[in-house]
Amino acid sequence: MKQRNKLGIVMPVRGAHEYTDQIIPQLVRELVDYLYDIPVSFVVMDSEGHEEFKTWQTSVPAMKALNGLDQFSCVYEKVEDPANTSLYKIWNRGVELADADNIIFINNDILMIPRAFYDMYLVLEEKKFNIVVPAQVTTKEDVDSNQFNPHTNVGLVEGFILPTGWCFGFTNEFWESIGKFNENYRLWFGDTEMFIRADRRKVGTVTSAGIFHYFSRSIQRMPREQFVDMAWADFRVSQERGKELGVIIDARTDEQYDSMLKNYVLTLDKMK
Repeated sequence: MKQRNKLGIVMPVRGAHEYTDQIIPQLVRELVDYLYDIPVSFVVMDSEGHEEFKTWQTSVPAMKALNGLDQFSCVYEKVEDPANTSLYKIWNRGVELADADNIIFINNDILMIPRAFYDMYLVLEEKKFNIVVPAQVTTKEDVDSNQFNPHTNVGLVEGFILPTGWCFGFTNEFWESIGKFNENYRLWFGDTEMFIRADRRKVGTVTSAGIFHYFSRSIQRMPREQFVDMAWADFRVSQERGKELGVIIDARTDEQYDSMLKNYVLTLDKMK
């Protein structure tokens, strides 16, 4: 029987695939330099079916080296999601394909400081945390506005550390214990609900880990009306789920949420 991997790195690709060539070599360096003695699976969930991904495992030079190492495995799966409405279904499938004790999710349009994957893995594996996030986040917005100091990746709802879907890690055991990601969400809140359901004593930031993110490129390409409709639908699901779970998933009023969405759309429009 095949031994389960110790770490699975799952990368959903929902646009911004031009940035993937930046994260792949960085990932390979991380695996070779720090994770060389750990069984690792790397999973790409591609919802757009780019031609270059059809031979992705063997055509990308960095992945050729990766495939030559027995403890590393690469999995590519094309998923049908033309409207970008099945995010958490794709996430659940990625975890299943990774077949690992510990999972780290990454966007394909991020960069990470060296050792970030390894340090996040250690916290999950050795300290048995439910969930971890990198402590520092810088976005393209920060750089464009000359705000080069990364901000702390901590948001609090009733005392909980909240994630960014750009990069976070969790144990397979915890994922299974909560019934996996809630697939009723289509755009937002699935990762937030997961964090809120975790034992707050087992959720933390990894101070040595940091990322740079290019903003929400998949959302940027969506028709604005579709994005707003999906965001409101997810907000309503979060309210109902909060009642079911006896927690507050998002404390904002309708007016506050509407204001946030309008500002978000303005930011997206500026990035065209």
